[in-house]
Amino acid sequence: MLYSLVQTSVANNLEPFDYLKYLLTELPRLGRHYEPDALDQFLPWNLIEKIKPLK
Repeated sequence: MLYSLVQTSVANNLEPFDYLKYLLTELPRLGRHYEPDALDQFLPWNLIEKIKPLK
């Protein structure tokens, strides 16, 4: 699963380390009870402006 996250970030031209760091810091803030649609904000194509691109 981790490899899939890394490759998806690369495919979307995002720095993998920064993408994983963002996920691991922001996902816990959703708490235990969240709407499934809340996860859409963490998809790599929705984070292009928040995470630096690959060089």
